[in-house]
Amino acid sequence: MEQGKKILELIENVDPKDTDALDEIDMEMHKLLYSWSGIRGKRPHIKYTRSRDALKEVRPEGFEFPKDVLTNVAGFIFGYGCPAFNNGKFLAYYKPLPTEELAELHAIIQAIMWERDNNKHIDNGTHSQ
Repeated sequence: MEQGKKILELIENVDPKDTDALDEIDMEMHKLLYSWSGIRGKRPHIKYTRSRDALKEVRPEGFEFPKDVLTNVAGFIFGYGCPAFNNGKFLAYYKPLPTEELAELHAIIQAIMWERDNNKHIDNGTHSQ
């Protein structure tokens, strides 16, 4: 799952103001989803890095993605985190990321990688067990 690892690294190092870098992550995510199912170019370029609705469409079934707002002792937000759980089992690490969308995308990619590593069925970008 080198492609998944590459996307995780891109997310961990992106400046959320750099729209070209966000577009690159979006395209890599699209390739990750649709090259696996054998369907290429089925959907238009989607802004996974900036759209909560786009993320909802690609959340693997059976997973939970609770959001975590990370604050310092003074109460200032310094990032967002999002773990992934499958049937109560913790599956995805997280670190502070600059937006909720990037944090959730980071967790979703790890969940997709877990499904693929464990031979779970994936059909047209919709994940199921």
